[in-house]
Amino acid sequence: MDVFITNNQGKMDQGHNLIFIICAFCLHMIAYGSFFGLSFVMDGLGNYSLWFPAAGFRFALIFILGWRYGLLIAFAEITAQGVIGDWASWSYNPLYIFFGSGSPSFVCAFVVWGLERFKLTNSKLESFSQLIWFVAALVITPLLAAPVAAGIKVYGGRVPLADLPDSIMSYWVGDMIGMLMFAPLVLLGYRAYMRRSRRELQPLIRPAFIIEYLVAVIFIWLTVQYVGTEPLSLRWIPFSIPIIFISLRHGLPAATLTVLALNIMAVDLGGEVSVNQLFIQQGTLAFISVLGLILGGMTSIRAQEKSLMQKQYQTLTQIDRRNTLGEMSTQIIHEITQPISATSLYAGAAVKMLEEGELDKESLFEVMNRMASETERTLELVRRMQAFARKGELNPDKTTAHNIVRSIGHMIDLSAEKGNVKVIYDMQEGPLPLTVDVIQVQQAILNLTRNSIEAMEGCNVKELTIFAERGHDSTIHISVHDTGPGMPENLEPNTSTKAHGMGIGLKVVEAIMVAHEGRIEKHKNTTSLIFKS
Repeated sequence: MDVFITNNQGKMDQGHNLIFIICAFCLHMIAYGSFFGLSFVMDGLGNYSLWFPAAGFRFALIFILGWRYGLLIAFAEITAQGVIGDWASWSYNPLYIFFGSGSPSFVCAFVVWGLERFKLTNSKLESFSQLIWFVAALVITPLLAAPVAAGIKVYGGRVPLADLPDSIMSYWVGDMIGMLMFAPLVLLGYRAYMRRSRRELQPLIRPAFIIEYLVAVIFIWLTVQYVGTEPLSLRWIPFSIPIIFISLRHGLPAATLTVLALNIMAVDLGGEVSVNQLFIQQGTLAFISVLGLILGGMTSIRAQEKSLMQKQYQTLTQIDRRNTLGEMSTQIIHEITQPISATSLYAGAAVKMLEEGELDKESLFEVMNRMASETERTLELVRRMQAFARKGELNPDKTTAHNIVRSIGHMIDLSAEKGNVKVIYDMQEGPLPLTVDVIQVQQAILNLTRNSIEAMEGCNVKELTIFAERGHDSTIHISVHDTGPGMPENLEPNTSTKAHGMGIGLKVVEAIMVAHEGRIEKHKNTTSLIFKS
């Protein structure tokens, strides 16, 4: 039974069943009660205690599960605090209990409703704007809840009216730090759980991160010991160094852990300082935390976009390779048929020799040797086709321009034979070493030769020249030249000069060259692949 289902980008895109909701509710109550109990015995930065991190846990679960869940836990907290909590000590006044204990959850539910309603962000944090809205929600939510809670205390006589601004600031900054500490951590744990994989947390289990994180934590600890209680001192600047470093190096998961460590170590930093100084210190911690989360999120989003582009690139190149093989299927079948037919003839000749008793050892050996040669020729062709059609990541290997062209010469010749095109291989210069993914570069060259062969349809002179040379800037060029009408100078992207073309051939070639940190140069009758040496 589904309690509620949310979807599309603005809403949480995962439906949650009743068991999941109950487990989340119990987890929240346990964590909330633990923070509440510990807050009586462990005070931190001024009045900043473990009570405030409970706000981060609350917001994260509401953000994940939806605003309806926020209403559910609001009434649960109202009930709990009305019986045993701080607000119950006010003669069980329903007004105090309802607004005092329920306002944070009601505000969280309202903020999450707004994020869902206007499709501003979701639990995936797939773009920079979604990241900014998530972090902004962590700052704005306690700001909206603080006046309600502080106002109730003033109304109930617990806080003098003159102290209302300080009370609002205390609620806001304290809850904000707690949310910055725990909400991203809970969100990342949820994402890892839903994907049933460690991919979300992989940056946290690499040796490089573990070593750098320990160094950063030690640096933070030393800074905490050195800063003292001077809120405006330049000594606060070192706090941001490990946060920025870890965030840019390892992304959002690492930034979340470092922000958590920073705020835990700083719990006793306040000492006996004025309220204004305390707010400045808390605000500084909040600013550094926000900076770290944004930088870490940007790093993770950039990595996600790069991974997505790589997957799209692999899919596109794979489709293009298979299209190439499909268009050449007739020629491929013809080439495979030749060695198979020859093998059949040699086998028949060997059988005939055995039947007629002509056991000429040398003749039989020669026939069998030719059979083996033709069979190996067939297998080699099949292996080449399989290798060319395979799907895989960029796998650079050391080779030469000559070897790359030579390895696909038979495929170029097959296409040229169909179009009655003469192929000239002008490979006069030296070996020209390259470190590239051979299959990908083969595909790029085949794309160019296929385009040239098709472009020369109807021409009186049909010559295709493939040559390799070293450029003036030490780059290595593999070029294809044809005697066709040439490529228009103002050809638009994703368009084709062929009647039924889709215009993706050159796009695939450009993608391959970008992946190799090279480029493609197009002239009227010549197209060159340019690689760094």
